[in-house]
Amino acid sequence: MDYLAVLNASPIGMLLVDPRFDIVFANAKAESMFGYGDGELNGLSVNCLVPEHMRAAHSGLMSDFFSQHGSRGLSKGRYLNVLHRSGELIKVEIGLMPVKVEGSEYILVSALEIANQILNVAAHKDALTGLPSRGLFIELARNLRSLAIREAVALSLLFIDLDEFKQVNDSFGHQAGDRLLGSIANILEKNRRRNDIVGRYGGDEFVMCLYDVSDCAAAEKIARSIIDDIETVAATELDHLQVSASIGQLFLVSPGDLSLEQSLEAADELMYRAKSAGKGTVLSREIGS
Repeated sequence: MDYLAVLNASPIGMLLVDPRFDIVFANAKAESMFGYGDGELNGLSVNCLVPEHMRAAHSGLMSDFFSQHGSRGLSKGRYLNVLHRSGELIKVEIGLMPVKVEGSEYILVSALEIANQILNVAAHKDALTGLPSRGLFIELARNLRSLAIREAVALSLLFIDLDEFKQVNDSFGHQAGDRLLGSIANILEKNRRRNDIVGRYGGDEFVMCLYDVSDCAAAEKIARSIIDDIETVAATELDHLQVSASIGQLFLVSPGDLSLEQSLEAADELMYRAKSAGKGTVLSREIGS
């Protein structure tokens, strides 16, 4: 039995990926797992299976792996949310192994589905703003944190709370408040860089996770831009109310120093201290060196 036949018989999803990151072979289990028909994955970039905000970082990881020119594999136990053909997410355990097939070098990717049920992304998005809800944001941020640890890059968490939002609902009604929240979501998306993620944490609280930001000052500059944009939009949409935002910004030089939960709690605490110090304020803290 030849090598590809062995892979095809595996109960685990198997992909062969060439140095251009193109899939040259996918076994039947992988095709079924990702929602593709017989042979439809062949010739596609493996990045089509990765959420868009992760693709640049994923390409870097694959490049580094190919450049090692060794026999060391990346063992399973690394978890990743990957894209089903439908656009929904499935959580898989990933393994990578450099292999040679008929004299050519490839990466053998193994993918073991963690849950039998596909995660419905729409069900985990906030209905009002379209942003990831708290649960989905935490899941995405956890994956981004793991990637930042592997790539040894910094991570920043912004915890954002609107100032005087209750007065918007009291003075203009809940429809006006809902419109403003939608505008805030647009502002956050505008300030989000390619590999950052943003979510609605609840009520008038939002969160952002900034991947590979250069330093604490750069993260604080993004936070300040968000506040300026919120104040501008609020002044346009509301006649006499001054709505701003208070932001806690936690900059992690080494993201592994704190768990995601600890990081969110620290950013939340910074936000409350910023609100106490004066609304429309950013309070930052850097951890690590």
